Amino acid sequence: MRRVAVGAVVGILALIVPLSAAAAPPSPEPPTASSAYRVPGANNPATRNAVLREGVDVLSGGRDYLEIRATPAQAEHLRTSGLQLLPLPAAAPTPLPVAPGQFPIGYQGYHTYHQLTTELDSLAAAHPNQVAISSYGTSVQGRPLLLVKISDDVRTDKREPEVLFSCAQHAREHITVEMCLHIVRRLAQGYGTDPAITRLLKSREIWVMPIANPDGAEYDISTGLFSMWRKNRQPAPENREIGTDLNRNWGDEWGCCDGSSSNPASDTYHGPAPFSAPETGQLRDWVNSRVIGGAQQITAHIDFHSFSELVLWPYGFTTSDTGPGLIKSDADTFR
Repeated sequence: MRRVAVGAVVGILALIVPLSAAAAPPSPEPPTASSAYRVPGANNPATRNAVLREGVDVLSGGRDYLEIRATPAQAEHLRTSGLQLLPLPAAAPTPLPVAPGQFPIGYQGYHTYHQLTTELDSLAAAHPNQVAISSYGTSVQGRPLLLVKISDDVRTDKREPEVLFSCAQHAREHITVEMCLHIVRRLAQGYGTDPAITRLLKSREIWVMPIANPDGAEYDISTGLFSMWRKNRQPAPENREIGTDLNRNWGDEWGCCDGSSSNPASDTYHGPAPFSAPETGQLRDWVNSRVIGGAQQITAHIDFHSFSELVLWPYGFTTSDTGPGLIKSDADTFR
């Protein structure tokens, strides 16, 4: 995967393809304790891949180091492999809870699923010709998977290039919901007053999926504190473990290249089969529905994440600049 360090992580995925919240899920199990480390000498793909194979969270990185969050077992495995782990300063104190299902003190500007639907409905009501709210399916626990369309004439399906933004595949990455909401708010409020936004919406149709993993996101704050949950809330077949990593459940090169796990207990569990998670399967089906007259209308897709401080572009299964369907001129576009 080619990558460049920036302030917020953005993953660009290869395209394959009034609302209310469901009942609150049960309280989460206590998360396994983890600590933050700097890993010096991570200056080549082999070393970085060795770190990633442990399933750690990558917080940031540079040309010759990674900063990670690892459990004691993960840290021990990395040290045993010969890597040096330098402890990073302790994080901020644990935030104080407000109430179950609400963001804790210090994070109350973030939107729960219910608050998000309310805000989107308000934007659609204030800008009925530019914003339309629907869904592209339902989550494991029955929550609508929210879909927002933004255009100069939102009720008309025009033959214009389409752009897709998606957020919150990973439950604990709550700030990405705010990113997608900001996009909707800025485009809706800027139409007719901001010349650049007005030109954009007159020549493109914009789609936004603000919370691709609503069950996981709600579960993460179900006690009023962060449980650091990553996956969806789908029970693993014939197993007591819960959850599939949606960003490892896509069909292209599924299960390859040490980038995911076949262990249902792992945070990077890729599921029993490609698109086995309802959230990914329905997103794929919706993307495929945008093929009109034999041509895919979606010409660009940005998927927002909040770890690693990287911009990623195709393809993730190889370190080569090109691959099947990705010629040099395409790869140059991402630079």
